[in-house]
Amino acid sequence: MKRTKSLERYFYAADYEAKIKSKLTKKQFLVYTYLLANSKWNANSDERHYYIYFNSFTVSGAAQQIGISRPTWNSAIEKLRKENLIIKMDGKRQITLEHEKEEPSLKFSGDHYRITFPETNAPLNIKLISYLLEFSLFLNNSGNIVGVYSTLYQYWNSCMNNNSKCCISINQLLKLFETNYNKIAGKYYEMLMCLFSALGLISLKMTKKFYMGQSYTEYEILFMNVSIPDNLEAKSYGPDDIEEIIKAIENSI
Repeated sequence: MKRTKSLERYFYAADYEAKIKSKLTKKQFLVYTYLLANSKWNANSDERHYYIYFNSFTVSGAAQQIGISRPTWNSAIEKLRKENLIIKMDGKRQITLEHEKEEPSLKFSGDHYRITFPETNAPLNIKLISYLLEFSLFLNNSGNIVGVYSTLYQYWNSCMNNNSKCCISINQLLKLFETNYNKIAGKYYEMLMCLFSALGLISLKMTKKFYMGQSYTEYEILFMNVSIPDNLEAKSYGPDDIEEIIKAIENSI
């Protein structure tokens, strides 16, 4: 678990060779994943990056869709730009924050963002990121559903490479993603693990354990997907089905 701790909501920035890392808040992460989920791929051999045009969304509409305010959106965009996770472009011309300070009129120019490094903590498929993002508002989790799944995948993959069991508890997830954790937060992460399992994204073995007289559930991760499994589309599960999914899983435990 020590290995996973260092991965909490971190993303490699543009300078991958230098191993630059930038810490994002949950809402900054949410804006990043929104842009990524709605982006397109530039397959030109000399470019190869994701991008999103400004005219493909409105700030008010995007902010409302992911449950944040316009000021929060704007501050998140500034942070993402500072960390080079997104780059404001006007055609092929890059517009930096420094350029805008020198020439304020540039704040109103530009036509798209280039997303410099499309992976989160693990190289999740864009369609999977978009699918998970749909659940954010229904779960009221400030957008960290993608971060939780991504970190779990990174941890599972590390365990597989070391031929070791991949086990985690709700308490460990709380320490990873929450500063003030309690029983309510714990129930949320239990629901999240159930959701991943019900959607067929993750295969789990749950075991009741005891520590200092207290019982808890240990989740052994047997398998995880980085893309949407074929059978997921056949199930046709969506955010509106979330109560049905969780109820079915709880009844089976």
